[in-house]
Amino acid sequence: SYRTQAFCKILILLLLTAHWLGCMLGLVHGIQSGATTWMDAFKATYVDQGVPSSVDLYVASIYWSVMTLTSIGYGDISPQNNTERFAFACCMMIAGVVWAYLIGSACGIFASMDDQANNFNDTLDLLNTMMSEKNIPLQMRRELREYYYERQVIHRLEEERQLVARLSPVLEADVQGASCQSWVREVWFFR
Repeated sequence: SYRTQAFCKILILLLLTAHWLGCMLGLVHGIQSGATTWMDAFKATYVDQGVPSSVDLYVASIYWSVMTLTSIGYGDISPQNNTERFAFACCMMIAGVVWAYLIGSACGIFASMDDQANNFNDTLDLLNTMMSEKNIPLQMRRELREYYYERQVIHRLEEERQLVARLSPVLEADVQGASCQSWVREVWFFR
């Protein structure tokens, strides 16, 4: 479905951004010569476990990028000089924009997951407002709400019928045949 694809895109963007920011962190260390860098500070805290491998350093940079991207930011990996402060600030701005986009996209997906229920709730809100403004008696309010709840199933069937009616005649017949196939098999003279 569209929502599943959109959610997968969000996840891929999250992973790619974490990777790119982590790589940028490694690049910042690589372009500096002679200065104390975040990686030197990380290696100093890693002393009891031996010399960190390149995988350890990559994992540390990914760890930092995820903490920055998700706005958690523990602060255990921090810039050690002005070049790193500038690079870290740029990464944080990029991460902030990406994180806002990801959260907004995810909220949009979750908010639109059940359009029919959202439309029905909007209709009930409108009905409640109208009944309140017009001082409709309580018994009639219950009857009107009950009508809309019962009407919801019929409305869904009408929408499905309109959807099928927009198809070409051949496709419409195929859909009708496929949707009726299970109960047609149960009738003895259709077997």
